[in-house]
Amino acid sequence: MQIRWVLIAIAFATLAGCAVPGPRGERTESKLTCDGAKKCEVNVAVDCTAGGCELSVDHQLIVVIDKRKDDITWTLPGSSEFSFAENGIVFPDSAEFGCKSDGPRRFVCSNRHSKFGAWKYAIRLTGPRTVPVLDPWVIND
Repeated sequence: MQIRWVLIAIAFATLAGCAVPGPRGERTESKLTCDGAKKCEVNVAVDCTAGGCELSVDHQLIVVIDKRKDDITWTLPGSSEFSFAENGIVFPDSAEFGCKSDGPRRFVCSNRHSKFGAWKYAIRLTGPRTVPVLDPWVIND
């Protein structure tokens, strides 16, 4: 299992090691490690200009370690004019995650962490303007 983790870590090193635009445009580290030391939370933001809207998260990669069965929570700012769609967070073809809305600006997914793997998920929002879907990753180590 360690060899697989190393291979996936190498594959994601470019993504996880680079600073990327986070909520409100600031440059942030894109990897979040969930190890039970603190809540596993991801901030979601929308930046709209005349050219369109862009969805961003403060962590493009979430790594859950030590076989932790944990909740991952995505949150929009309370002042946002956007909210999560009914299918706000979706892990296609995965029984590892059970997701549900926790109000218009919070979405929670329970990570069963029954097996090692990497999952791409989709974030969908609704609001006054169209926001393209964002597809970040979760890795269970």
